[in-house]
Amino acid sequence: MDDPGTDLAGLEEQARRSGDPADWHRYARALAAESPGAALRVVRGFYGTAADPDPAVLDHLALSVEIAAAAGLVAYAEYQLRLMVGLATDDATTATIQRNLATLHNWRHDRDRQRQFRRLQLDYFAERAAHGRHGPEHYLPLAQATLEAGAADKFGSRLGAAVAVLDAALEVNPQDERLLETLVHLLTDLRAEDRLDAALHRLERVNPRSVLVREFAAAAPPLPADDRPGTASFELSEFLVELAGSPDSGEVEAALAELRARVEEFPRSPSARAMLGCGLLNAGQHEACGRELELIEELAPGGHWARSLAELAGRRA
Repeated sequence: MDDPGTDLAGLEEQARRSGDPADWHRYARALAAESPGAALRVVRGFYGTAADPDPAVLDHLALSVEIAAAAGLVAYAEYQLRLMVGLATDDATTATIQRNLATLHNWRHDRDRQRQFRRLQLDYFAERAAHGRHGPEHYLPLAQATLEAGAADKFGSRLGAAVAVLDAALEVNPQDERLLETLVHLLTDLRAEDRLDAALHRLERVNPRSVLVREFAAAAPPLPADDRPGTASFELSEFLVELAGSPDSGEVEAALAELRARVEEFPRSPSARAMLGCGLLNAGQHEACGRELELIEELAPGGHWARSLAELAGRRA
């Protein structure tokens, strides 16, 4: 028998019957484990926009912040905390919210600094490789920097440097399993199928029991999460696209920041760029939407995402 705490249908039915916000919160928390976007949509139905002055909205916003932060929507969580500051009715509550806001802001700043550091680290390795100055002692940090910085900047010049550095390292040590796994991860994100198959065969020869080899043998190569409609990540993007059409400028700014962050994570993903394009369209930023459409056409000429965004932009023109 299913745990009643995870019975989403039952929790939703109970919330609809009682109308009690506490029941809706229980349902939203359970739903967030499967679809943060759907859960945020449920909670947002209670507090509407920033124009709502009801202090009871604080409880709904607090839950929304909890779900958004857990889903990695830092800009959106910060925006909601700022709303909470404006609705707080006593100094103690305001101080608590301000502390939470500062913590979230610092975490976001640290995350951005770490990304920048990884990019600089990869540039360092790329320069050493270009001058033939990389050695075995650099292989492990090289692999880590390539995977992490490459994932943050797949659409830029660092991508070519990342692959070149890995290739150079593997020429010196072709049996290094960590380097091969890193190469497989990077080629998967790039969807470089022409090279991916060869890299997997090399990895299989080095370690037939590799987890990556088993995963690829069991199913098709995984695509970035934001490319799979119906997944939690995709539904979260759909929620952000809706927010971009909000009458609240702060909410629009937060939604677009989150959509841009997803493009930074998967710059070569047509769906991530299409979602950003839809958000820009909802926000009335037609010129910026047009630039995203051009990039999608470069990535996947005549593909589904380019056609869909072009049709939507045409209807809004």
